[in-house]
Amino acid sequence: MMRSRGILGIALVLILSLVVAACGSDPTPTPKPAPVAGAAAPTATPKPTEFDLMVQRAKASNHIVRGALGFHPDTTVKALEKGFEERFGFPLKLESEPGHPNRAIPAKVKAAGDTKTGVIDWGPTGTTVLAFPLLELGLLREPRWNLLAQEWPDIQQWREELPDWTSDKLPAGKTLRDYCALRGHSTWVMNYNPRTVKPEEIANLKYDDLTKPSWKNRVVMDERALGLYQFPLAPGWSEERLKGWAHNLGANGLKIIPGGSRGVHQAVLQGEGDIGLGSPAWTQVQAGQPIAFTVAEFTTGANPSLSCLPKWGVNDPDMAELFFGWEKLEGNKYAAQPPTNYTHVNMLPKYAKDYPLAAKLAEAGLTVDQLVFPRNLAENKASAGWRKVAMDAQTAGIRSGKPVPYNY
Repeated sequence: MMRSRGILGIALVLILSLVVAACGSDPTPTPKPAPVAGAAAPTATPKPTEFDLMVQRAKASNHIVRGALGFHPDTTVKALEKGFEERFGFPLKLESEPGHPNRAIPAKVKAAGDTKTGVIDWGPTGTTVLAFPLLELGLLREPRWNLLAQEWPDIQQWREELPDWTSDKLPAGKTLRDYCALRGHSTWVMNYNPRTVKPEEIANLKYDDLTKPSWKNRVVMDERALGLYQFPLAPGWSEERLKGWAHNLGANGLKIIPGGSRGVHQAVLQGEGDIGLGSPAWTQVQAGQPIAFTVAEFTTGANPSLSCLPKWGVNDPDMAELFFGWEKLEGNKYAAQPPTNYTHVNMLPKYAKDYPLAAKLAEAGLTVDQLVFPRNLAENKASAGWRKVAMDAQTAGIRSGKPVPYNY
């Protein structure tokens, strides 16, 4: 009996061993599916760049950017807002700070800076000569150039187009280029009435021609000698030549008009004169009004206009900086096209195609290389005095009615 029980136990152990072996093995393992030919390997989600993170933060803001928009028609503002939203997928809300962009806004920024409060988020849209004192007072902050260059590498070129003005009031090694970038250049051309001025009269026009009898009582100029105070910077000109020429212009029946370029345009349109120096009457030309413009022997321009970022009181720094970069590299092409008739001139050849007015001037041979304007602090300081020289000489010529000899 004991023997039979032992045999039965051995048999049971063998059976259990076979069952366990059968359950724990796979004599015919299921083959793994072969990779599909041409299938893309899974890709990791790219890490956001610093620029991407700035866009995300701007998207979470209230989207407001306040600036000096006194030169921007409503159509331009709407075009910028629309273009921005199309580009980034969230709104831009532009607000305008009242006041002349060149004369009033820099003064407001200075006054507000004394108490570290804000006026605008982006700007000033004035010229180099107006922005530089704000920089010396410590009222502007450095944009994050490397961050913006991740999206717009050309922004570095726009910095280089500004003069490298510096002073002992700036941190060591810093210049205007570290804080601001070019927006564009303004030009002063000869605007004329094509109904009263013959084509041959303006072909190869020289400024000395305007002092001759054929132009007597036909010329109008701005009362502040707009554009004339840069003449001594042109080849062959000097302060003495400007003084004699402006006197003889007055003696030849010059009419002095208030209101800057707009005043000159209106005077030509109303028949007060046939020709006058001012910014191109681009809006009027597009509207089909009887006015045109030509590039004379040389063309003067104001100090370059520029964009900067105020240091104090900015609504949202990321939103302001995003608009600062986009407006410069992409935004103005929305504003420069009809029907907005944006008269801001960008003179960089690479971008001229985005600016119909700049393209037209380039066809006439005028690019930033040919433009006459102060390119350093010494020239800028001298030109301020030349304005008074031109104004006084014009008035003296009008009063005397007699030309004086001058070297030309």
